[in-house]
Amino acid sequence: MKKGGDPFEVKIQGPKGPVDSKITDNDDGTYTVDYQPTNAGKHRIDVTLKTKPIKDAPFTVMVKEGADETHSFIENFTFTIRARTKKAENRKDGGDDFKVDIQGPSGPVPNVSLKDVGDGTYFCSYKLPGSGSYTVNVTLNGKHIKGSPWKQNM
Repeated sequence: MKKGGDPFEVKIQGPKGPVDSKITDNDDGTYTVDYQPTNAGKHRIDVTLKTKPIKDAPFTVMVKEGADETHSFIENFTFTIRARTKKAENRKDGGDDFKVDIQGPSGPVPNVSLKDVGDGTYFCSYKLPGSGSYTVNVTLNGKHIKGSPWKQNM
């Protein structure tokens, strides 16, 4: 078929009842069905044309519960410190006195990990304990490095 206009109907039954759907005629012989199931489990999809089921209908699909943006969050943060000399050359070994201190609404953030890789880089990882504004301080020999401090909101 090269054109649309056919009276297709779609009905979707989820494990806890009907699921709303919208069929769009693409005017080229194809149709798009949009639906957003709210429950995981088997869903039965009935597609009819002129009240008769199309070939192989009804269809059964298994829906898995997906992620939800309102409940998903960033759990861990990481960054890399690059040690450089006064001549702005990359250090090739470790042993420098870098410190990372993160202050939040309830005081210092516990369990901030700083690992000297031994090649002039240092990996820092941390988890913020809750929402609010945090200040990340990175120092070398007690002085802030370039880019420090910065604010991070959670």
